[in-house]
Amino acid sequence: MTRKVGGRLGGDAVDATATVSTGHVTPGRPSTTRMMCDASLMGTERVLLGLFSGSVGYRVDHDTLTLTSENGTIVRAVADK
Repeated sequence: MTRKVGGRLGGDAVDATATVSTGHVTPGRPSTTRMMCDASLMGTERVLLGLFSGSVGYRVDHDTLTLTSENGTIVRAVADK
């Protein structure tokens, strides 16, 4: 199933489509706002954009989403309450 995805990378916003299957997401080419951000956020943005280069495993545990890229990069996001 294909879905629209979006969020914030740190300083920039990102949008893409993604194909979702059990335990995996395959994102399409991302579109970003390309705003200048604090230098400390630029590394985070590069890591997050790297998740758009292949299939990503996902797991949801209570309020935490864990994404694991094909190269082993792990990113965790916790929902705001």
